[in-house]
Amino acid sequence: MNRRGMEIAINTLVVLILGIVIITGGILLLRNIYVKAIELPEQVSQQTEDALFNMLLSSKQRIAVLHNVQDIQRKKSALYPIAFQNQLEGAVSCFRIVTTDNPEIVVEPSASACIGGGTPDTCPKADVLADEWMLDRYESNAIYAGVAVPKAAQRGEYVFQLVVQARSGCTVGQPCTSCTDPYADYARAKFHAIVE
Repeated sequence: MNRRGMEIAINTLVVLILGIVIITGGILLLRNIYVKAIELPEQVSQQTEDALFNMLLSSKQRIAVLHNVQDIQRKKSALYPIAFQNQLEGAVSCFRIVTTDNPEIVVEPSASACIGGGTPDTCPKADVLADEWMLDRYESNAIYAGVAVPKAAQRGEYVFQLVVQARSGCTVGQPCTSCTDPYADYARAKFHAIVE
């Protein structure tokens, strides 16, 4: 093979390798932007947990949300510390938390941004760890709910409904699937995301 042909073959190979590296990097970047959910810490800090439990005790409510109104810039997220307490009759009960998929928009400009589910590009999303918790009577639990605001979100105030559901008839030491009663709404709270 002559020298000119060898240079063309090597240049073609280098261009192909660089193209594959750039395309792979672009795909990974897009995946991280679109697929990445709100990263919620596994545990609430001790100071935050103490403040939440003090709110629960002083208010005699089943649920407490600390910092329930937060300003969030586009492409950012915020954490909402939440605590709830088992005030049901019986030894133990299982709990789970559900958030609304479609936030209620309190402040316009365009209330149609999230109606009908909106899109991931225009609608802030709320998320909580999708676990179930078994709590003894009067035992409390503290977790985070998170709200992520996409780049194209409309300015305004978004209100998310948080529902704690409980089921009774549970067996101590068994998973929540052992409970005999179905889940029913136990407590409700709202938290607000103000998009600037």
